[in-house]
Amino acid sequence: MTRGHASDLPVLRRIYQSERQFPYVGVIGSRAKAAVLRKELAQVSIDPAALTFRCPIGLPIGENYPGEIAISIAAELLQVRDSEKSRRETD
Repeated sequence: MTRGHASDLPVLRRIYQSERQFPYVGVIGSRAKAAVLRKELAQVSIDPAALTFRCPIGLPIGENYPGEIAISIAAELLQVRDSEKSRRETD
């Protein structure tokens, strides 16, 4: 979680310039914000194919109330965890 776009960009840049692989990278925001972030990251030579962050985060359930947003994010994290666990079990 960051304080906004000005903080999101350097954090994402650092993540995608590192050698680490993260099973989940998410950004709070809109699809428009995601497009701007992807464009700006491409401008600093981050491979667009590597940009796997989710924005907006959370599953598309409920309304735009804070509690429902929190539940949708938690549900998405569980979904990713379970997917990763299944993937590792079949490898």
